[in-house]
Amino acid sequence: MNDKILSSIIAVGSILIFTLLVLPAFDQTRMLRSSIKEREVILREVEEMSSQVKNLNREIEARKSDIDKLDRLFPREKELPEFLSNIESIVSASGMILSEMNLSEVPGQGKIRKINGTLKLNGSYPSFVNLLDLLEKNLRLIEVGTVDAAIQLTEGAKILNYDLNFEINYLASE
Repeated sequence: MNDKILSSIIAVGSILIFTLLVLPAFDQTRMLRSSIKEREVILREVEEMSSQVKNLNREIEARKSDIDKLDRLFPREKELPEFLSNIESIVSASGMILSEMNLSEVPGQGKIRKINGTLKLNGSYPSFVNLLDLLEKNLRLIEVGTVDAAIQLTEGAKILNYDLNFEINYLASE
């Protein structure tokens, strides 16, 4: 009878030890394993994103010169003093005479802003063609809209007068 009681006590003690000590540790281990799997998935996603960022940085560095050119074509500010200086140097390099220049900003909302301009020029036709060529080769994008030409007789000499309408764009910093 002692053996049966001792066996019962050992069995009850074993069950009690198993339910109080082993089962909670097993449940905790199972939860930790699922947590580890979730974190491994998150780690892989972070590593993939990091790899994509590194690839993008390499791509940016490889295309740095193209990005710089686009930044000069489409500046982030008006940069009117620089633009006026460029126009004056282009006009003088072409052999034309600048008699008047007007600039007006087009009111607009959005990222791309426009400035309309008008140049009143005097000079020969080859000089005017040279001017258009220099405007086309300029770093900043200048879109020529309309050109009006008229002949003026001054003291027996023929002078060509040109009215050139153009547009420049820039990115507004909002």
